[in-house]
Amino acid sequence: GVVTLLPTGRATDDGWIELGSGPFDFAAAGTMGPAHLTFRDVQHINEDIMSYATADPQARVLLDALEIRDLGPALVPTTTCTAFDEASDCGPEGLCALGRCVDGAIVAGPMPQTASLRNDYLTRRLNEFKMYQGGRTPQDNMPKFEAIVDELRDNATAATFWPEIQRGSEELWDGHTSPPTLSYGPHAATNLGICVHLGEADLLPGGGPAPMFFEATSTNPVAAALQDGDVLVAIDGQPPFQWADRVQRLIRYNGDPGGYQMMAAAALVKAATQTGATLTFHRCPYGGSGPPTACNPNEVVIVTLDLAALLGDPVWLGTLPPWAADDEECDFRFRRATGDADVREYDYAGFADEGSVRTLIINGVPFYYTAEAWWQTVHDALGTPPTHFILDQRKGRGGVINAVDFLMGLLGKPQDFSHMRIVPWLDRELDQTLWTAFLTCSSPWYVPDECGGYMEWVFGQEANVEVDLWVAGDIPVAVLNSFDVSGNDFTSKLATYRSGPTRIFGPAPTYGAFGPINRLPIHLDEPSGGSVQVFDTIFMQASQDPLGDFETSKGVPPDQVVMQRQSDAVQGIDTLIEAAKQWLATQ
Repeated sequence: GVVTLLPTGRATDDGWIELGSGPFDFAAAGTMGPAHLTFRDVQHINEDIMSYATADPQARVLLDALEIRDLGPALVPTTTCTAFDEASDCGPEGLCALGRCVDGAIVAGPMPQTASLRNDYLTRRLNEFKMYQGGRTPQDNMPKFEAIVDELRDNATAATFWPEIQRGSEELWDGHTSPPTLSYGPHAATNLGICVHLGEADLLPGGGPAPMFFEATSTNPVAAALQDGDVLVAIDGQPPFQWADRVQRLIRYNGDPGGYQMMAAAALVKAATQTGATLTFHRCPYGGSGPPTACNPNEVVIVTLDLAALLGDPVWLGTLPPWAADDEECDFRFRRATGDADVREYDYAGFADEGSVRTLIINGVPFYYTAEAWWQTVHDALGTPPTHFILDQRKGRGGVINAVDFLMGLLGKPQDFSHMRIVPWLDRELDQTLWTAFLTCSSPWYVPDECGGYMEWVFGQEANVEVDLWVAGDIPVAVLNSFDVSGNDFTSKLATYRSGPTRIFGPAPTYGAFGPINRLPIHLDEPSGGSVQVFDTIFMQASQDPLGDFETSKGVPPDQVVMQRQSDAVQGIDTLIEAAKQWLATQ
């Protein structure tokens, strides 16, 4: 953990300011005291925020004094805990970390120290979201955020201040929103190289959707205990999604509510690692030949992993296991058509053929000048169209509209779709007079200021590439979705307008993040001030169509709901790929 020093509000007229931590337990969990005092140049806290300004390499800060006061006994009991019961185990000031109660200021960061500073900070943040949030559904949800913020004005602790701001931002259902954070790096924030995703436990008694072990890229004691298809049935003795609801501070999701379980499942192991939880997996033994059969209750193998004992206790004794740093970029795929080492990277694109089916894997829709290889690979895959095509974007991390236009321009036809209307939040009613003013404004979409922020994106005109589009508009296309946000939301939405045979496969809707995003400023030298979507989008299939609805918060649902089946997992079969191939075989 890290305790960040914040402005106290005290300053002199000749440039000195006072920073302070506020009260915190000097020894985390009663065993681990502070080790370093680190100074950070605010110009470089978040390089991408500062990318439009020039840093001053000659800037200097003077430290006049450092004072540490002993305020008496610790605020938080030095006891074991579970995250599910951390409120009763650790009290109002504590959070559960690696199986022990720790001061919330160490885990989540201290809050502004005075009621006046807290009130000013919360008011400013709330006003930013109200003024800049462009999503219409998020604006409708804004009172929920405001109610949570107002509760913090008088009833906050270090254990609740930043987590509650996060919870409030998630109530907006804006997949582009991120809350401000004071954490410079949570303790043990790794998934131990283990990937767990939402699957269908069709071999276990009771069955149904459940978090399922997909793969491990490490050989640590936790990873070594698991096998493909093992189902996570309990965390600290609680059903996994009930545990996730209680430990919401570590299970961040802000998109279409229909995608919550899919995204929460992927976050469970990292959250359990941070809190030192006990994981319980159920396994149905498979002999390795023939179709697997469902288990009777007495045949189920139970795998219990006590992360507090395996990882937490060594950490608190000062003997951090080297495998505690094992981490993996999980990509929601059980298997992959390509075997490239960089297959999980954001700007990866690769394809492979199996018979008449070509599968293209992408993880985002990146800008041309930073990812020329992606654009070239996409064109190589579709420039000469295959007979049948799978677009595997199960880790779709978004990007730029130009890349969306390029990909879907190759896969579409000019008559499939007309344009999108991208509209900012307005201080007045969007009536017909204002619509007419927007629609008659001639500014290009990338210079929105000349049209009051309004932009139009015309299908097939924004890729700006010297290649033929529309070449694969007739081929049957299967789209594999899971985690798809922003640019990959747009890709999925445009796929629904294809006149060529198209089917989307996946476990849940996409995020529904339909609009450009802006970062918010930092006010307390936080690592991040958060972000907000500043526009919303209306899709117009034909230019003469009646005006449709704003789409933010409404993810693209799959045409065919498919989850990775446990019975396939134990055989090494990717259920979504097989479902796509079966459908393509009928086209």
